[in-house]
Amino acid sequence: MARPFSFDNAAFHFARTDGPPGFLPRYLAAYAVGVIFLAVISFFALQPLFSAYAEMFAMMAQGASERQIENAMSDALIVNLGRISLGYLLMMVIYAGFWSMMESAVLRRYVREEGFRIGWGADEWRMLAVGLIWMVTFIGAYIALVLGMVVLIAPLGGFISDGGGALIGIWMFVVTLTLLFVWLYVAVKLSPAGAMTIRDQKVTFFGAWGASKGRFWPVFGAFVVLGLILYVGILILYLIGAFAVFGTLMGGIDVSSGEADPDQVMALIMSPGILIPVAVLYFAMLLYQGFWQYAWAGVPSLVATTDPRTGGMHDAASTF
Repeated sequence: MARPFSFDNAAFHFARTDGPPGFLPRYLAAYAVGVIFLAVISFFALQPLFSAYAEMFAMMAQGASERQIENAMSDALIVNLGRISLGYLLMMVIYAGFWSMMESAVLRRYVREEGFRIGWGADEWRMLAVGLIWMVTFIGAYIALVLGMVVLIAPLGGFISDGGGALIGIWMFVVTLTLLFVWLYVAVKLSPAGAMTIRDQKVTFFGAWGASKGRFWPVFGAFVVLGLILYVGILILYLIGAFAVFGTLMGGIDVSSGEADPDQVMALIMSPGILIPVAVLYFAMLLYQGFWQYAWAGVPSLVATTDPRTGGMHDAASTF
């Protein structure tokens, strides 16, 4: 049963949603397996690129000059430019499909209160369409931002010659913040598009605008608070990993002679005492990346399930 909309419920909907138990562990396990699979496919699809970087590190170890390394990298990339481009295109398609499957599974949990189910069907096709519309919207917004800055700032260029540089700087700051807020406003208003697509079982994008009527500030605040919480989690993971890795390095390097032996440092880096913490940190970051996607989708999902236009529970304000 959908909870009434509020700032608190929106920010922490990921922890309060209903549905069959055991969803999150299954989802994170599938996410980790999927990301590892993507990494393996990426290695083969972009093999010429990885080979070029391996050759670069080998040349650095052999003492090659910076010019020699740059020339070798340029030659390798130019020769394999076509294959590398196709590899990137392939990875974009595969990643889009992976994102669509994961996002659909998460939104089915929030909107329909279903258990974990992953596959490819009508939901995934519709979610892929929503993702493509978002991509086009981002590109259009970026172009509009650049054009807006040019139109609003360029006519004042003459003030610089009259000593008005400070005024131009202030005006640029105000214009940038204003245009950024406009984009954030549009993004927040359209954020329920994916959840509404799952809810209505049809592609919905601009129709999501009215779902957050009267609730912009609580929704925006929920995104900000949730983002800060998730960002703190990333910092904690990085700090734990940094202490583990650098603690091992500092404890194993002999600097009695005044400087570290490069061979000793390399051997220590390749030792289990370093590789195991790095591997654990990498896997933890994969899981946390999946959790971020899961938690982030909770905010627009509550907006969709409490859409005032469909008679859902809501306590929205009457303005903005």
